[in-house]
Amino acid sequence: MKAKYRVLAADDELWSRENIRCMLPWEDYSIEFLEPACDGEEVLERIPKEKPDILITDINMPFLSGLELLDRVKEEYPDIITLAVSGYDDFQKVKGVFMSGGIDYLLKPVSREQLVDSLSKALKTLEEREAEKAVKEDSRLREHSCNS
Repeated sequence: MKAKYRVLAADDELWSRENIRCMLPWEDYSIEFLEPACDGEEVLERIPKEKPDILITDINMPFLSGLELLDRVKEEYPDIITLAVSGYDDFQKVKGVFMSGGIDYLLKPVSREQLVDSLSKALKTLEEREAEKAVKEDSRLREHSCNS
């Protein structure tokens, strides 16, 4: 079965990227787990080519912080669903994630259960969007065939 959605993770720590990569059998969720990015700049370079549906980003990264990345993604790629992971329980960062459109803020070490909960939210949103598009397309086609 072909993966329906694509996830891109970004973290400057190799162990953290690998932990997320190995945490789930991604294909069981119809998800292709893309090669993780080392920082926010790499994410922005790769989005146009790889077209992820979901972005999981660390908050504290060099060059472009996770919060700056979330702001840019919200502005330039508003359809990408974002969530953040961090080793810091910092209210201002949590608030920043949600202000930037993120759906969740997970504390490291992220548990499998937390990741599944967040992904379930993201997948539900993606599926609702697809259903909405299908309804709009269907009514557009009906309108077009009635006017022909």
